[in-house]
Amino acid sequence: MSALTPWALAFGLTLPVVILFYLLKRRRVVLRVPSTVLWRRYLAETQANAPFQRLRWTWLLLLQLLLLLLAVGALVRPFLPGQERPSSLRILVLDASASMQSRDVEPSRFEAARSEARKWIDSLKPGQRMVLLQAGPRTEVRQSATSDRAALRRALESCVVTDGGSRVGEALKMAESLIRDVADPEIHLFSDGAVGLLDEFENRNLPLVFHRVGVRRHNVAFSSLEVRANPENPQQRAVFTALANLSPAEIQTQVELRFDGEVVDAQQVTVAPGESEPLVFIVNQERDGLYTVRHTAADDLPSDNQATVMSLLPQPVRVLLVTRGNRFLEKALRSAGTVQLTVAADMTGEDADWDFVVLDAVTPTRWPEVNTLALRTSAPGWFDEIAALNAPPIVEWRTAHPLLRFVNLDNVQVAEAAGIRAPPWGEVVAATTQGPLLVAGDQGRRRVVWVGFDVLRSTWPLRVSFPMFVANVVEY
Repeated sequence: MSALTPWALAFGLTLPVVILFYLLKRRRVVLRVPSTVLWRRYLAETQANAPFQRLRWTWLLLLQLLLLLLAVGALVRPFLPGQERPSSLRILVLDASASMQSRDVEPSRFEAARSEARKWIDSLKPGQRMVLLQAGPRTEVRQSATSDRAALRRALESCVVTDGGSRVGEALKMAESLIRDVADPEIHLFSDGAVGLLDEFENRNLPLVFHRVGVRRHNVAFSSLEVRANPENPQQRAVFTALANLSPAEIQTQVELRFDGEVVDAQQVTVAPGESEPLVFIVNQERDGLYTVRHTAADDLPSDNQATVMSLLPQPVRVLLVTRGNRFLEKALRSAGTVQLTVAADMTGEDADWDFVVLDAVTPTRWPEVNTLALRTSAPGWFDEIAALNAPPIVEWRTAHPLLRFVNLDNVQVAEAAGIRAPPWGEVVAATTQGPLLVAGDQGRRRVVWVGFDVLRSTWPLRVSFPMFVANVVEY
């Protein structure tokens, strides 16, 4: 038998105190009486000098001692240890995302989580099985169900932290499938909690135990990095980045821009807690190379204190426009960046001479094998059905697609269009009530953009969205 509060046994010292009270003689009250014949026994007691008397056992004394023993026993809280029934299957999910590299706990959150998981492996009972999952950018089964502690320890040591995100939700789905029809399962998640939304698991009653690692949020990170031509001077490069402050306090730091390891610019920046500060660097670039941004603020996660992007000098885009005359399209192509435009009435030269070909309502004598923009024309086998549509309204377009970035088609009227079925190789980017109007996709090693109407028989060339679309096509 064991006790939850063994120190309460000290109250047992009160038992002799009760007995002591019964040993003490009572003080008698002196009264004047006519005779002492009936009081000789008590008179003898008053004449004794000793303060104690012989103990006389009474039912009241026994009852008092019993009640006191019961009170002491209640304070001690004794119990009999029973047999622990171990879980038949335990699944350990180890978060290996980039945030687990934080050093707010020594040596890192990931190592702290691994150390905690190792204790659970060491506590494996006979007949109990365990599975080890690593949750990083993808879920990996490091060890299938086994009772071998040595194999589990080796699998745990083989886990490595990554620089990517964490798909803990995917790992929990896998764990849920593994515990189906298993008696008394357990799922143990070792993570810092930066795992995104897990709302879909709220009502699934998973036997999940969350072991949190990490004591604070103190991180300053680059959330984006992009290099483009300077809109005001195409000969220069514009480096766009954003610095996010994930700490609870304001930070002041210096952001350096390096090109192939050499510092070319720097900016001082102050970022409020929970906010992100955009930064733009304008630099000259004479060769291809790597741009790196780096901040000097001290934080717990050094892996996102810098970011790198490859920057290639813009090369001229060789475009062949096959048309019978379309000044709107020709002008839009010439204004779309560094385009070397050749205009012809039919396919000329070899396919390797062009980066892409534009077919403007013309069926060429031979179809190019390079990237193609086809307006109101299509090669044999592209589509199953072709029918004429009179004045079809444009009712749907995907503004999130790269071809329609900053493009609005709500004020474009079309006189006639080709009605088709969406091909398996293409993605419908814009559509009418009767079918696709703009399709983009890959055919083998070439990229195809198909427009189902003649732009000269529409109001599109008169809208600002038309040159934007052409520029997007060149970049696409």
